[in-house]
Amino acid sequence: MTINKIKDTIVNVIGIPKFIIICLAGIVLITLSANDMKQGKNDTKVSDKQTAQSTKYTEEEQYTNKLEQQLKNILSGVSGVGRIEVMITLKGSTEKVALTDPTYKKDTANETGNDGNVRNSISTEDAYETVYESEGNNKTPYIIKELEPEISGVLIVCEGGDNDTLKKEITSAAEVLFSIPSHRIKVMKLE
Repeated sequence: MTINKIKDTIVNVIGIPKFIIICLAGIVLITLSANDMKQGKNDTKVSDKQTAQSTKYTEEEQYTNKLEQQLKNILSGVSGVGRIEVMITLKGSTEKVALTDPTYKKDTANETGNDGNVRNSISTEDAYETVYESEGNNKTPYIIKELEPEISGVLIVCEGGDNDTLKKEITSAAEVLFSIPSHRIKVMKLE
């Protein structure tokens, strides 16, 4: 079709007023679909953030459960302990350490004053830039290590929790295993 045939079709068949209405409706539809696409991206970002938070929570919960189970298993083999329940609390969360690239910048300037004296000024700047890895259009920091959260406290409830000698031994074992002071470890009798 040539341009003249298109013009004739628009003028004679559709009519100018109807053509303008069709164009405006098209513009409105395009604008609405663009807004929907933006809203969809925002929804995806929120969903990704919620998923990351719930994953982070379960990672820490899994870490705590693993430590509790290991401590429970080892202490249940100690004479006089009997049935045992363990609870461990954490301070903070897992910390991911990203690879950084240090940059060093040194600037020197020589200034001559009105009196003829030359002044040297040296400025230095240390900076660290995070190294990223790319997957498609996504850039994420390159993680070199993950630091587990610090243990805040340990509660051990066991059948032998009323025996002072056993309490001291259990407290000492928890101190050694978790590198925490004895005032953050509590041993109690299980009923």
